[in-house]
Amino acid sequence: MYTDLQVETYILKTPVYDLADIEKDPYAYFIHLNHDQMEVTALLSEQFHNPLNRNVDIEGAIYISYKGREVSPLTYWDEVDSLWAYYLNMIEEYLENGNAESYFPDQPIPIIMKKATNSNILFSVNNVEILVNERFFLSTLINKAEEFFNLLSSFNQNDNYENELSQIRAILSKLG
Repeated sequence: MYTDLQVETYILKTPVYDLADIEKDPYAYFIHLNHDQMEVTALLSEQFHNPLNRNVDIEGAIYISYKGREVSPLTYWDEVDSLWAYYLNMIEEYLENGNAESYFPDQPIPIIMKKATNSNILFSVNNVEILVNERFFLSTLINKAEEFFNLLSSFNQNDNYENELSQIRAILSKLG
């Protein structure tokens, strides 16, 4: 049951000029965070070490699917570092209130987390819903966010992502 959940981070590697192109072949535009380490390293190094780029916003996508149902496809890309931060804030709100709502950083794409039963969460992106085990889903999101922010921290010596990593540790302690 649990292996049916996919949560993966992708980095945009080339500009998108026509949305139809990305819908036809999204993998031509994205690099999976863990599959091509050399290309990811080169791309992120260039972004973080560009003197003209003081505030780095990493364009990318968080792909989420459950049992083959794509909830957040690659065509929903945005500032992936901000999107991961939004997910962290939503998880905190969800743990406190039993529900949380937000939008993608630069797009009107709604994200909803809602307590469904004692052990399940209803999660939706742009009105595509999944019902999944709460603990497993939240743990997976947190672990993937931690993986992402640890990678970004390795490129940036200014501790720009320490807030997110501290937030992750706090959430993990709440989850137990």
